[in-house]
Amino acid sequence: MNTTRKQVCMSNTEFRKHPIQLSRSAFNELFQSPAIFFPFSVLAFVQLLILEIFFFAPRFPLSGFFGPIINKFAGSKYLIYPNNYILLDRWFNHWSVQGIVFVFLGSFFIGVAILIINSINNEGQINLPAIYKETWQRYVHLWCAALTVFSVIFFFSFLYGLIYKRALLIRSTSGGFFFIKQLVMQGAPLYQLLIALFSLAVFAYIFPIIILEKRGFFSALVLNFKMLWSSFICILLVVIIPALLYIPLLLLKINGKLFVNVWAPEGWGMLMVCLILVTMFIDAWQYTAITTCYILDRESR
Repeated sequence: MNTTRKQVCMSNTEFRKHPIQLSRSAFNELFQSPAIFFPFSVLAFVQLLILEIFFFAPRFPLSGFFGPIINKFAGSKYLIYPNNYILLDRWFNHWSVQGIVFVFLGSFFIGVAILIINSINNEGQINLPAIYKETWQRYVHLWCAALTVFSVIFFFSFLYGLIYKRALLIRSTSGGFFFIKQLVMQGAPLYQLLIALFSLAVFAYIFPIIILEKRGFFSALVLNFKMLWSSFICILLVVIIPALLYIPLLLLKINGKLFVNVWAPEGWGMLMVCLILVTMFIDAWQYTAITTCYILDRESR
């Protein structure tokens, strides 16, 4: 990634002025060094596996275990087609499922990805066993970092949930209050995405600091905020730009009712698969750009 860094800016001290160029360079680097995709593809595989388990949950033989659970917590109607696709979306995107994947697995493979990117940057060979070993040694700190990021996302999502419940109480069918109600209720997936992006940007450097500088969690947390003080806008843009790829699929999901008579329920299952694959690409792009930003920021100090 030395070529990437030269493409980004003439001087390391100027990188904060070039978030678009940074994102473009990170994008190019993904295809020049496809090994970066490996850890994120593992996470995507795990999510696809979970999605498949939930898909077959109402069917024999998994229905023997999941059937009573679905019947108790969701209702018997979700055991049959096409309501099983509604349940599939609810279960798969539930905060507990995504939280477990991100905190326990995501933390490890983000560390692996950062070490792969750093190896490419230093023009060294990618030694996966050594990378796994080094990441495992930092796993507790990475786990704490992932838990912190997820906790912040959960907290702001909880606050949004309170606003959502308050919006449900608005009885107006026109005017300003009705507009506010629709804005709050219809934009839920978009607000969740914005919350996740902002939280990632706020803690962007904590994973590179833990894995590259071998700092403990609390030390990395403090240094993260110190370094982001002067480059937060750049990091925020670097995080947002790749996520723009997510917007078309997200809008399709938000406006799903418009396509009820066009798409079969299976189409929504395929949409969930597409979202997983797009998220894999976005994550790889984001962390490549974030790691590049961190290296440039570190060298400029």
